[in-house]
Amino acid sequence: MGKRSDCDLTWKCIAKNFNKRFGPGRRPAPAGKDDKLVNMEIKELTELVVKFRNARNWDRTQDYKDFAMALIAEAAEVVEHFKWHTPEQMKQYVAIHKDGIGDELSDVLFWVLLMSHDLDIDIVEAYKKKMKKNALKYPIKEEK
Repeated sequence: MGKRSDCDLTWKCIAKNFNKRFGPGRRPAPAGKDDKLVNMEIKELTELVVKFRNARNWDRTQDYKDFAMALIAEAAEVVEHFKWHTPEQMKQYVAIHKDGIGDELSDVLFWVLLMSHDLDIDIVEAYKKKMKKNALKYPIKEEK
């Protein structure tokens, strides 16, 4: 692996250097959100995930089964946020724990992107195909 700075592999540094890495003016960040990765393409997110994984040599120690189990574990952490709350409690809980829920959803996305990359699945195309199947399977009812 080539020489890198200490900043190369942290999300904050990647975000800070986003315009340098991917070109200025790709898509403007919302006001006050300059240090966050926003509006990135799936390909760009996947690049970050693969770089993060490879820097830790996880590609040498894990396989698809491990990735699938990690995905399930992270999805279970999303579920943890929602169990045991009544509908009335849920709105307040989500308002308070939105960042934590976002962290867990991001962890799920990490494994989805990594698996789709390593399995050579174009996740955007797979998603579009699946949504077409879902539209046929679950048609919109005219009467509600």
